[in-house]
Amino acid sequence: MTYQELLNEVKCLGFESEISDEEGFLFAANRALRQIFCERHVGREKHFSYTPRHHSDAVSFHLAKGETKEIALSDGGCSFLLSGVGSYTLTVNNLTSTVAFSDSVATPVRFLVSGGGSIVFTADDDVCVGRLRKFSGPFSSALDIPTPDGLASLNLSLLCPDFLFLAGEIKLDGKPFPDARIGGGLLVFPDDASGDIGFPYFRTPTPLGTDTVHVDIDPTLSHLLPLLVAAYLWLDDDPTRADYYMRLYRDGMSRLSLGVSEAPRAEYRDCLGWA
Repeated sequence: MTYQELLNEVKCLGFESEISDEEGFLFAANRALRQIFCERHVGREKHFSYTPRHHSDAVSFHLAKGETKEIALSDGGCSFLLSGVGSYTLTVNNLTSTVAFSDSVATPVRFLVSGGGSIVFTADDDVCVGRLRKFSGPFSSALDIPTPDGLASLNLSLLCPDFLFLAGEIKLDGKPFPDARIGGGLLVFPDDASGDIGFPYFRTPTPLGTDTVHVDIDPTLSHLLPLLVAAYLWLDDDPTRADYYMRLYRDGMSRLSLGVSEAPRAEYRDCLGWA
């Protein structure tokens, strides 16, 4: 289905003139697409090769009140656990920033290092730095730097921009990978894993815009999209018509769920003459 075909079909559903509010039409059409994808669970698989990041040996140390310690940083990223009362000053690319902390529980810290630099820890009271590791890059964001407790975390919005939710097992080289999980927008797994990581997932549709040519929808569902768009467009101005088109949509979706085939271009008619 093309964008123009969608627009023309919606126009035939009770509109006596052109749909002048293009922004409103796009809002309704995108909302309808997302609903259909959620109901029908449109899926795909993601596969990518992962190699453990090269990193320095983990170091841990304690600073008493008044002590300082400087660590040289290489290009890439750094992560560590931090507790106590004090501050650390990070210098990267001749830019310096200082962060104060006061934590009785070890808190994970991760940050990007572009071009190398240094970090200086200053203890205002006892400070503990645990499992500090320096990683070679590049990283797309600090979220992609392995955590101090040995976990790789990959940003799903970058790995799978259309990710909605997981649809099955995560696997490593085709075998179940129980140590991997997805949550909080991240794919997390032990950072010493190596091989092909794959998982099935349900996806979101490609958003419609003014420059859209083809609508991202399966041909078996395309005849239902105009009905749902019309239902949303009529929702405020004519709830009776909106309910009518929503019932037609629900009936068509139920028939598909039951395995009842429908013509690719079904016609909808009723005694009110709206379709």
